[in-house]
Amino acid sequence: MKFYLSPGELVRFFRFFAISALLFMFMSGERLYAQNEPPPSTDASVIQRKITEEARKKLEKKPAQAQIEQPVETKKPAAATQKQFFITNIVIEGNQSIPSEELEKIVAPYEGREITMAEANAAATLVQDEYRRRGYIITFVYLPPQEIDQTLKLAVIEGKMGALIIEGNKWFSKKTISRYWYLDEGDVLQYKDMIRSIQRMNENSDRRVKAVLKPGTEPGLTDVYVTVEDHFPYHAGYQFDNQGVRSTGKRRHGFTLRSNNFIIPDSILYGGFAFGSDFGVVYGQYIIPLTSHGTKLITGFSHSQVSPKKEFESSDINATSQTYSTSIRQSLYQTERLTSTISAGFDVKDSRTKDITGVRRRDRLRILTSGLDVTYLDRWGGTSLTNLFSFGTKLFGASGQNNPLAGRAGAEPDFFKYEGNLVRGLALPYETNAILKLSSQLSPDKLTPQEELYLGGAHSVRGYPEGDYLADQGFVLNVEYLTPFFFIPKEWQLPRSNQPLGKQIQFVFFFDAGYGRLRGPAVTETSERHLMGAGEGLRIQITKHLAARIELAHVIGQEPLTDSDHHRIHFTIQTEI
Repeated sequence: MKFYLSPGELVRFFRFFAISALLFMFMSGERLYAQNEPPPSTDASVIQRKITEEARKKLEKKPAQAQIEQPVETKKPAAATQKQFFITNIVIEGNQSIPSEELEKIVAPYEGREITMAEANAAATLVQDEYRRRGYIITFVYLPPQEIDQTLKLAVIEGKMGALIIEGNKWFSKKTISRYWYLDEGDVLQYKDMIRSIQRMNENSDRRVKAVLKPGTEPGLTDVYVTVEDHFPYHAGYQFDNQGVRSTGKRRHGFTLRSNNFIIPDSILYGGFAFGSDFGVVYGQYIIPLTSHGTKLITGFSHSQVSPKKEFESSDINATSQTYSTSIRQSLYQTERLTSTISAGFDVKDSRTKDITGVRRRDRLRILTSGLDVTYLDRWGGTSLTNLFSFGTKLFGASGQNNPLAGRAGAEPDFFKYEGNLVRGLALPYETNAILKLSSQLSPDKLTPQEELYLGGAHSVRGYPEGDYLADQGFVLNVEYLTPFFFIPKEWQLPRSNQPLGKQIQFVFFFDAGYGRLRGPAVTETSERHLMGAGEGLRIQITKHLAARIELAHVIGQEPLTDSDHHRIHFTIQTEI
């Protein structure tokens, strides 16, 4: 059953949706809680961490799928006669990658009896299939000319690497691309090695390659033609959203610059700044590939400055925060379906808050980190698991024990915490999708604000203000169901788009839940919180470079702490060219 809307009805629908959202956004009231000091979510280090984490996620783009085109295999001619001959044993020649003992077990059923020529070819096919199963895709098994006297010979030609020929590259040199190809001339071509090589080549988001296998100029060799589609590696971006906090400005503007080939081949330089009415953050990150086997050096910095206003303006609060980080990432395992990486790093974090009385807070943290990330793809979707372990130390100028200016009274510089994120994406019938995400944090220690779990907001529990509650440990669960606009005619398209309009606009229905608690809460702190929100919204991919999302969320859990609204609009508009 079709229920298309007419163009006029569709325009009226979007006009109503947009006007309702804008009225709600600008006319909703807020309850101001009487507080002696700003909530932790306004701390410069908290705002800085939130913005830099959002920037880091933008770099985590899924690489293009590896593609290998194989030469067309000619079918073996059918046997002209069904003459039978007795075979005592089968001898396999030319095999180097798989031991003869393992292959002989496969053809053992054809020994010690009479077989036809068709069965002899079937035995050769079994051996060839075993090679293919193990990833030797350019291996052929055939019956060589022979006098059959109770012994059948099968010949194996293991396809070997010939020349690597790179074509179509404009912005990345052939030397840069070829360093990720792990096979030398004369090596046996194995599928897993070729896939891993192409995946490495495709890690750069401005480059997409595929491999085409063709017969080499020398017998037994296969040439690999790598076809490259690359783009200008310099980009600029802009984002506007309402993910700030009330006392420093909800409306946020962000500008970014990115180079995917900066000075060192294939290195990524990413930087930007974000600001609102009473805060500003600047950040940068440089990712350098140290080897062609997935070893990367990552260095970064960020600086923020915050001056809360509203009811805190008379206190003349000014907070600053700086973070410097260095880490090493190493790929452990990489196949078509499974990838895993480990990391180790060191962070230096300094934050300070002043008011009319002088310095009221100061934290100096020195943190060792280690991580393990795993991604697995299956026929229904994909699963990713990230794990990060943080160990605060008293080294290299960290705050002393019993710091009287600690961001939270009693929080020490030596601490431990674990952060885990589990994401499951599912492809469902009728081109719909579901996304489940579970984020958790565990710690036996009392933490400073910048190390706490962030609860509430567009990327946490929707419906609540940004950073409505910070916790030492807890979890956030997000469940989303996305469906395209089925009632828009398929022939409707935006200018310069090759996709139906109905697929560029998605409905999203979501449910969020969060729980957090503090260790050793002060009298002015809430010991634990249960947050729940639900709602609906739109995800719009306007063009390849311009996207928007708008969500109307409703509080269905405990009352918000930092204002009285039970319904909230979350919106984001972003572009990168």
